[in-house]
Amino acid sequence: TWLTREERDQDLADHLRYLDLLLAAAQAGLAPGAEFHLLGFSQGAVMAARWVGAGAVVPQHLVLWGIQPPEDTLPALADRMAGREVTLVAGDRDPFAPPGTLEDLAASLARHGVRARVERFDGGHSLSKEVLRRLATGPA
Repeated sequence: TWLTREERDQDLADHLRYLDLLLAAAQAGLAPGAEFHLLGFSQGAVMAARWVGAGAVVPQHLVLWGIQPPEDTLPALADRMAGREVTLVAGDRDPFAPPGTLEDLAASLARHGVRARVERFDGGHSLSKEVLRRLATGPA
């Protein structure tokens, strides 16, 4: 579903339950204590923020790419990611994350104990191979 107004709360609960089950299945094949990193792009970043805020997942590193998470997710997101890393990524011409917005969000998260940073690249609402490579090699 698209999380429209009709039965929105039930749809969101279904999405979160599905993601929790998917994570549990994936973790069953991993070594105990394996780190979990989560990247969401655009509407996937919105769902990633909701999942971290209300689901079973608390990743070591959360990457929200190409959009600001909804305001209602921020308190739980900040609480659950305290002491962990959140990277906010967007192109410098991304209409969904204009200059200054991610930077303000990172500062707000940092005030709540989150290791938050912003990665900007030359581009629009898209992924960047260079930034993906940097993220894959670890924190800056």
